[in-house]
Amino acid sequence: MINKEISVIVPVFNSGKWIERLIESVLAQNIGQETFEFILVNDKSTDNSIDILNSYQSKFPEIIKVIDKEINEGVAASRDDGLNLSEGKYIVFLDNDDYIDEDYLSTLYNTIENECLDLVISGYKLVDEQGKVVKVNQYHNTYGADYKNPCIWGSIHRSELIKRHNIHYRGRSGDDNAFVYQEFLYTDKIKYIDYIGYNWFENFTSLSRDGRPSIEKNIHDILYLLREGLKNNKTKNLRYDYFMIYSTLYYFHLLSRKATANDFSKFLKVVLLELDKLYPKWRKIPVPQDANLKIKLFMSSYKFVSRTQTYGIFSKLVCR
Repeated sequence: MINKEISVIVPVFNSGKWIERLIESVLAQNIGQETFEFILVNDKSTDNSIDILNSYQSKFPEIIKVIDKEINEGVAASRDDGLNLSEGKYIVFLDNDDYIDEDYLSTLYNTIENECLDLVISGYKLVDEQGKVVKVNQYHNTYGADYKNPCIWGSIHRSELIKRHNIHYRGRSGDDNAFVYQEFLYTDKIKYIDYIGYNWFENFTSLSRDGRPSIEKNIHDILYLLREGLKNNKTKNLRYDYFMIYSTLYYFHLLSRKATANDFSKFLKVVLLELDKLYPKWRKIPVPQDANLKIKLFMSSYKFVSRTQTYGIFSKLVCR
């Protein structure tokens, strides 16, 4: 594998029903298969996913790499495994049940390469099982970090920036916002473009839906994300701290959607206690101008809750 411009990284878990659609969409890219390597990370699937991956690898050995993990470690660790193996100048992340338009890689690559950028973010389409577009998220052509829209999907990343600053995912489920926030710390060579070529499949059986892991199993990952995320801020950027704390609390919020009242209250106290220890003045961080109303309300809800407040009071503010 030599002179690959792009590394396409996909974590795979029990995606036998959808993974061929994604693989075919990548192989059909008009940029040319000689331009990219395709890294598929099987996270100990229990269906026929690995058989499908191995079949494609045997057909396209110069393009496709398959990592077959012996234990299930979650989507974040799988993306990091793909990053560690990647050789491309640029990195593109895809989810195993999504798919891309044929000009996706060429559009992102030409933008980041021709303008000497470190990160390019485009919009995406939310599609249903029949391919019908349910929702469109589109950006205007703008430059610079936008903390309101740190979308990992529809994006391409300069590998050198990621590896030089040890940017990676945290925990099992990871946090997409946190990954991009770390990039925001180290570069302003960022562009949002009005192109849309990423198809985000509204899969109600995916990890981000009904299969979301429990808060009890992931509390250590939440705390790890918090500690490592704040430690990474060597530039002492308060805006970064604000959004990283938001990202961690939002991760907690997502994982606690199915939690019992007692579990929510118990683990909320753990998170807030750790946050107060790591960053005693976190409640006094000035609200960045580029925080939208939704983020402001969310953070305010957490800022004004004490560790002793009950689930009943707080859940009305944040969790339901």
